[in-house]
Order: sequence, then C-alpha cells, then structure tokens
Amino acid sequence: MDGGFAKWVWMLALLVGIANGLVTLNANQKAVSMEYMWAVTTACILVGVIAVCVHIKYWCFRSMERRILLGEWLVTKEGHGYEATWKFDADGTTTVITTEYLDHGRWRFKRYCIYVQWDSLIPSTHKHCWETFCRPLKTRDSRGRSWEDDRDGVSKEQGCVRAKKIRDTT
Repeated sequence: MDGGFAKWVWMLALLVGIANGLVTLNANQKAVSMEYMWAVTTACILVGVIAVCVHIKYWCFRSMERRILLGEWLVTKEGHGYEATWKFDADGTTTVITTEYLDHGRWRFKRYCIYVQWDSLIPSTHKHCWETFCRPLKTRDSRGRSWEDDRDGVSKEQGCVRAKKIRDTT
C-alpha cells in the first residue's frame, strides 16, 4: 500500500465509508480522518482554482494574440529572395496577396507557434507547404520557420521566415 495511487484510493474509500456510516472509528481515528478529509478537500480546491486560472490566462492571451495576428503582414524568407504580403483572416484562412506565388492556406494556434498550412504541395514529398511564427507574436519582427528550412538545412534557432505587421483588418 505504499504506492501513491493506491493510498489515495484507500483514503477515498475510507472517507466514503465514514461519510455513509459504514465504517466506525474511535475518537483518535476520527480526528486523523477529518484532517485527511480537509487536506484532500483543500488540495482539490487549490488544484481546481489553479486549473481555472491557467485556463482563463491561456484563453485571454490567445484572444489577444489573435487580434495581433489578424491583418496584413509583410513576410520575407532570408536567403530565398522571397517577399510577399500575407493576409490572416478571422475565419482561419491565410492568403498570399502580393506575389507571383498566389496561395491560400489555413492558420491555427499550436503550443509554441502559429502554424500556417498552405494548399500547395512540396514537390518532392507531396505534403503541404507550411510556415510557422513563434509565439508570442511581435508586430515589428516575428520570426519563424518554413518547409524550406528543412530542405536547406537551416537550424531551428536561425529560422528564415520574418514578418512585420503592416495593416490591421477592419
């Protein structure tokens, strides 16, 4: 019974038995079991409050970042001579609007980045082209990675995609 999970299951069963009058205890056992009950209750409440706070902070931060992302961005790829304006829309779509490589895709939040998956395919693998921008976003100079980084052997620290916000959506 020295395992953590087994101990908690045993204490829970004991507390349920006490609460339902199925287990009778002497005065010392009642005092100890009440201390455990209060400790378990307090721990559960604290874990719940912390989880709610983290969840609220996550959604507030994500909402703020969404407002930053929506609009037009000037995107360059270092070493590739690429420069274009990308438009991020509220419906999750992304469009390249100023280049000979017109493309459409979808953006979504991932844990550490904003991930853009394009409709076009990588010729060698027939997988979708992609780009990422590190979170949190910076309107003046956001950096990220591209499917071309993997092909060209660019390290994760360098990244070749840079973006600067040029216009908010109205």
